[in-house]
Order: sequence, then structure tokens, then C-alpha cells
Amino acid sequence: MLPGNFGPLYSAVTVQNLEPLPIEIRLTRPDGRRLGSGIALGPRAARTFTASELQALGLFEGGATGSGLVIEGRFADESQDILGQLGLCDTDFDGSDCLYPAIAAVEKHARPAALGMDARTGPAQESVSGQTAVREETLAQAADGTRWVIPVIQTNNEWRTAIKVTNVSRRGDLSVTLTLRRNQGLSAGQAVYTLSQTLGNGQTWTIDLNSVAPPEWVGSAWIDAGDEVVAVAERYKPSWKMALTTEAAPRDGAPTTLYGALIFREYNGWNTGINLVNLDPVNANAVTLAYYAADGSVQSVPPEVSQITLDPGASAFIYRPDISAVPSLDRSRVNAVVITGSRPLAVAIDEVKYRSGPGQGQAMSYLAQGRPQQVGKEVYDRPTTEARTFGHVSGRYWYTQTLALPLFQVGDASGLGDVSGIELFNPGGQAQRAYVQFLRASGAPEAPTASGSAEAPAALSVLIPAGGHAIIYPYDAAWSGVPRGFTGTALVGVDDEGGGSGGFLVGISNNVNYAVNGDGSAVYALTSSVHGPLTLSGVTLELTPASDSNAVNADHTLTAELRAGTTALRGRSILFRVTRGNSVVDSDTVTTGTNGQAEFEYTNDEAGTDTITACWDVDGSGTCDPGEPSDTASKAWYSATLTLDDLGETVTVRTTPAQTGYFVPQEALASSDWDVPVICDLSPDRSGVRVLLRFTTTGGGTVTGEWAGGSPGSSGVKPKTTDSNGRVTDTLTLLQGSNGNTFVVSCYLDKGTTGSFDEDEDQLLASQTIYIGTLSFAVADDTSNTAGVGGSADGTATVTAKFGTSNVQGVRVALRIEGDNDTGPTSDNWSFQSGSNDDEERDRTTSAGTFQQSLYWLNDWTNNGLDLISDAFRGGWDPDQNGTIEVDAAGSPEDAPGGIS
Repeated sequence: MLPGNFGPLYSAVTVQNLEPLPIEIRLTRPDGRRLGSGIALGPRAARTFTASELQALGLFEGGATGSGLVIEGRFADESQDILGQLGLCDTDFDGSDCLYPAIAAVEKHARPAALGMDARTGPAQESVSGQTAVREETLAQAADGTRWVIPVIQTNNEWRTAIKVTNVSRRGDLSVTLTLRRNQGLSAGQAVYTLSQTLGNGQTWTIDLNSVAPPEWVGSAWIDAGDEVVAVAERYKPSWKMALTTEAAPRDGAPTTLYGALIFREYNGWNTGINLVNLDPVNANAVTLAYYAADGSVQSVPPEVSQITLDPGASAFIYRPDISAVPSLDRSRVNAVVITGSRPLAVAIDEVKYRSGPGQGQAMSYLAQGRPQQVGKEVYDRPTTEARTFGHVSGRYWYTQTLALPLFQVGDASGLGDVSGIELFNPGGQAQRAYVQFLRASGAPEAPTASGSAEAPAALSVLIPAGGHAIIYPYDAAWSGVPRGFTGTALVGVDDEGGGSGGFLVGISNNVNYAVNGDGSAVYALTSSVHGPLTLSGVTLELTPASDSNAVNADHTLTAELRAGTTALRGRSILFRVTRGNSVVDSDTVTTGTNGQAEFEYTNDEAGTDTITACWDVDGSGTCDPGEPSDTASKAWYSATLTLDDLGETVTVRTTPAQTGYFVPQEALASSDWDVPVICDLSPDRSGVRVLLRFTTTGGGTVTGEWAGGSPGSSGVKPKTTDSNGRVTDTLTLLQGSNGNTFVVSCYLDKGTTGSFDEDEDQLLASQTIYIGTLSFAVADDTSNTAGVGGSADGTATVTAKFGTSNVQGVRVALRIEGDNDTGPTSDNWSFQSGSNDDEERDRTTSAGTFQQSLYWLNDWTNNGLDLISDAFRGGWDPDQNGTIEVDAAGSPEDAPGGIS
């Protein structure tokens, strides 16, 4: 009951768990005595306590009808175990251990009938008001709860004010001084009233302003205490059944800029009074007020509502409407305001609506808010929900800021009943996107935001331009999916639009029921939590191998292992991203298994070096953000060119399908060895790369070779290290082999045991095959041509290359005529051309495996009609194509005397 027998008043208190983890809330009296046992709240859940329930728990004692209430949150044992394992117990504002989860609470009170568990009102009630609970961080800001100001108290126009100051220090004999300062420019009563009181532990001091100051007195209340107190002013107008609650604001650390999210200018009968207090008792405070439309444009207003100078420690009010018009539903009459002073200030904003007469007024009051600060514990959203909590709990998207409303109500289909609206104001210089989700008391999402998944639950969003504001109203089309009769909570997530940072929103929620038989309105400031950069204490991610090399087109597997201390973290999303320069080569997201490991495999067909980054993508953004555990690795990809010198060009063996490689005739190995210089040239050029040169052999019989300085055998390996040009060189000596045998020469990255070949580890860079074949030579007489000198061909010389029975195309061969006498007169003269002397022809074998030239008997110097030259015709292998036959083909040389005649 308030002074003047205004009552009885009944409260309902709603507490909201802002964490995605289970918590326990504990209710205590202001003197520290517990009320019952702890009460469990699930993730994002809410709980309402009625006045009768609080009375049954022992809140009111000794005939008291009112009391302060302290609500404390603790993480449930399960939650503390999880957070402890993960090293996520951040410290709260006073540096203690991670004991307190983030919670929000509001109080709604009404007269003369009590409120139920749904905190709904109706015709049985005549006056309604409410307040937002004081957070522990706000208490700390007010010099540990010792220095407060209530921006407006009044006795004018039939208003009454009751100031309540409650001792929450948990000690007795607490000295409290209340200084009442009259608004500047007014003359009723004294300029200053000073009152003092000593409060016992948990005691509330109620001051009836009307018994202290005369009628028509308006001012502010300054509270100074020896220890923690909280304070509030209940203003009420009995003849109109109007009531509104003004909360105390901290005097210490107060800002010079404040934001009012909701200003009415004759909107549906609603108007606004702005009560300003200069918190500097020594210096004047020049205050400007800038009003903003929903699109962010600044409104043009008269100077009497846009600027004022406050004397030291003085207060004043600005009443707006400033337009002469009948009430309208034009939403351009709903504004927001930025209030800037030259000195710190506090501001209370009154919303009032006078209808047809006494008993038909509406009134509510809220504190203008400063820029939200990151205080207390972070509110962990989806990152600490799905990712950090072993999948125990489900949550939502990670936001830079959240705004919580513990009580959101929707009326009936006609719009009557308790109806909540939310006004969001963006005072910053960049657009902000607000994601709104409605939740039942259980914490379960409600339509139209009940779909989606635990990873990404549905949320409706609105883009709020810089300086703009938006209304969330359940009877507007965009928000109309909320069920009629709904009572639950709302959570607003804020993201900087366009990748900016540092933006924020402030929010106010009006809760109005026009079916109340009088004033059915209450207002709540949304509880803001600003989320700092994510830090994961004790959580490590290791990416292996840290560096490696591969042959292009090989598969490369990396393993990311995520641990919190020694605990493997399963079910976490690991983002792998492969880059080369500014280009993304590959990426994927893999979930860790029970061992905390996630494997990623990729390949690259281009030589070069990649950088692989792996991170725990805590916020599911698809990028590795600052604070997210991460690690990097490098990967070199090599291609190579393998060159075999002194073997000529590569050839084609006309098998089905055809094969390419190098050709060595068995005739070269019949009586001696053949040295093959081998060059493996890596790309990119890099020195110090471990490489293996290896040869193997195939085919029947004895096939052997050896690397320089090595031992002969059918296979052999030579470890090498690249020089500054990225090359390795060596000599392979072919010792034995016959037609149908092969030597396969390969260059490998030495990835296994150093210096030895590991088939499962070492990676092939390049390979060439040496085909051991045979060359045959034959000379044939042209029987259609009469023997003797003339212009027609007298025969042919042919070299044939075979591998097994298959023709070999491209073998470099040569034909020669030796021992004849080109100028006479003692011998005969032969040529490969008619009419001119040509003793040498060289080329490559055709697809038929042959190289053939015609033979011409140019001169018979002795005129005896006989060829007298022995072994005149040769054919064989000429790998460097210089005309010198290095290895004779089988059947070379040929032409015994008289063979062609």
C-alpha cells in the first residue's frame, strides 16, 4: 500500500535465463536470508513468481506488505562441469570466479487485484506499472550502490510520489541521506530538502514526498548511503488511477550522451515528458536533444524542446508535444532521441496518455540508456552451445549484442489484453540488423521463430538504418505470427551490418492493456549484453603435419586435433581452408570425432606451395575469426621433368595401346655397357628436397643395371638431394638386357624412411621407360633393274626397330656407304641418290619401325660389271643423329663382293 491508501499493490516478478546452459536461481530477502531452495531454469527459460508465492516463501515478514527482492543465478552443476572442463569460466565484474550466469528480470505490479503466473491484467485491475531489475553491474557503477539519483519526483497536478530506498548491503545501522532538489525555474516550497535515516539489515525506507514538499513541487532525489542500497520512485495520480515507476540511475560513471528509444508526439493520444538532471554539482550542463525518425533522418523541432542549459546539480523537464494536431496513428510521430550534455547527466522519460476523463489515463516511465558496455560474464550463444558444450545444449546464432525482454505478451485476436511492443533504436553511424526470436517460458522457440535447427533457429530480422528505429509489434504484418494470448520472452540479437564493428541498439518495451479499468501500462528497458571477442582459455587446436611436400595430384591428408587441456572435444566444427596467394584452393568443414580429431584430404594439380588453415569455427561464420582456436600448415606440391640423355628422343612402341619411352637396342649391350645420364628437374625450384632415383626391370632373361657407385641388379635406388636449381643428376648404367626387356626409371619424393624406397609412402614425381629392343639391317637387290651403272635404283638398305615383335617408331638411325671410291679409278662408287654422291642418310624409324633408302651404282671405274667393294653398306643406331653409327644393327655391315650387281 502506498501513502494515501493507494493500493493494495501486487507484484509478479519474471526472471529470464540468458544462458544456453541450465542454471539455478536463488531468491533472497534483502537481508540475505534465502527464500526456499534453488529453482532450476533450463537454457533460455523464464519463471514468474507471484506475490502470493513470494509471501509463502517468506519474503514479507512481521506484517510487512512490501520488500525488496534479490535474485541470484548460479550455473547448475552440470553447466559448471562443462565450463570448467573447457576453461570458459570468465570472471565477473568484481573478479570472482565464474559463478554467476547472465540473467534478466522485470517486475510488474497492479492494484487492487493480484496478478497470476501469466502476469496478465484485466478489468479487475485499475493501475499497472513495472520496473526492470537492477543488474549487479549497475549496482557496482553506482559506487557499489551508494550514490544514486531519481531524475523526477513530483507533487504537482495531483501527482503523489513515494520514494523507496532498500538496504541490500546485508549489514545493519546503514546511514542514508536523501537530498531532494527542486527543478530550476520553479518556486514552490524549498529548493532543497535533506532527510536522513538509519536502516537496519534489509530494511526499506519509504518517503512520502507529499508530506515533505508542498503541492506543485517537482524535482529530483539524490541518494547517498554508507553501503549498498537500491531505490525507486512510485508516482501515482489517484484521481486518474495512473501509476508509473521511475528507477534510480547511478551518479558515478554516468555518460554525457544518453539515448531514448521511444518518444511520442501526440501519437494515438500518447505524449512524452523528458526529465533531465545535471549530475555535476559545480558546473552548468549545456544539453541538446536530437530527435530521429524511423529512417534515421533528424527531425526539425522548436528550440524549446531541443536545447536547455541546466544549472549545477539542477533538474528540469521538457514536455513534448510540440505540434498542434489531433491525436494520430501516423508513425512519423514516433521518434527516438539522442540527448547530449556538456557534463554527465541522468534522464527519465515519461510516457503519458490522457483519455476521456479521470480513470482513463495511462502513464509509464523509463530511464534513458547510455552506450551498453561489456560488463560481467559474456552471454555465450550458439558457439558455446553446440560447439563448446559437448552437444549437451542447443542454442542460437552468435551476436555482437543481445537484448533480453523477460516478459513479452500478446493480446487476443481483436488486439485487447496485455500487449507488448518493442522499440529498437540504432544511435550509431552504421546500419544494424536485429534478429528477433520469441521463446516460451520453457526456453523453446515460439512461432513464427520456432522453425529451423538447433544450429540455426529461425529468427525474424529487421535492418535498422543509422539513426533509425524499428517497432516490433505483434499486430503488424511482419510480426503477426506470434500466437494470440502468448506470454513468454523475447531475445533480440544484433549484428553489425556490412561487416562493421562497434555498433549497438537500445530497446524499450511498452506493455499496455486498455481493458484495465484505469491505467494498464508498464514499460521495461531491454537488458543489454555486449559480447566481446571470443576467447577460449585452455583450448588448443593442432594441425599436423605442420609442413610437408607432395607430388602433384597425390592425396594429402591433414589432421586437426581439438582439446581442452587433455580432454578431446568431439562434435566440434573444424573449418579447413587451403589458400595459395590470394586464391582459395579448397575448403571444407569436418566434425571432430570422439578423439577430438577431424581429417581433411585434398589434392592439387599445380606445383607450388599452399597454406592450410584449420580453426574451430565457433560461430559457424564460415571464416576463421579472431579468438577462435586455429593452426596453420604449409604444403609444397612438386612436379618434375625426368630426362634421360644420350638416348635420343622418346619413341613410340606400336603396341595396342601404343607406349612411349626411350629405345636402346640389345646390340648396344651385347658386348659393352651403356651409360644413361639421368636428370630429375623439380618445379618449383627448391634446394634440399629429398628425392629417390629408382630403376626397375621387366622381361625374361637377365636384365641388370646400376647407379653410379652402386651395385648391379635388376633394380636399384639412389637417394639424392636437389641442388639450388631444384635438380638431381646421376648416371644409370645399363649392363644386361635383351629384346622385350625394359628399364623403368623413376623420380620419387623421399617421404618415407630416408634413403630407402617405401612403396606406401614415397610419391612418384616422374617416370620414363627404356625399351630394350633390337635393330636389324638388310640390303636387297632390285631384281627388276639390270645390273650395271644407270639412273635406276639398284637396291635398298633398310634398318628395322622392334620391341619384341612390335614396331618402334621414332628410333634415331643412320645408313652409311663406306669403302667405295667416289672419284675413281680403282674401285666402284655407290650413292643413296641418283646423279650425285651421297654416302650418308639419317632419320627416325617410321610407324612401320623402318628407315629405308635406295642404293645407286654410280660408277664402275674398272668397267668389269662387278661390285668389288666389301662390307660397303652399314645401318645402325645414331641416338644423337650426327651421322655416326654408334651401334651396328644386326646384319650390318653387308654386301660381300658381287652381292648387288
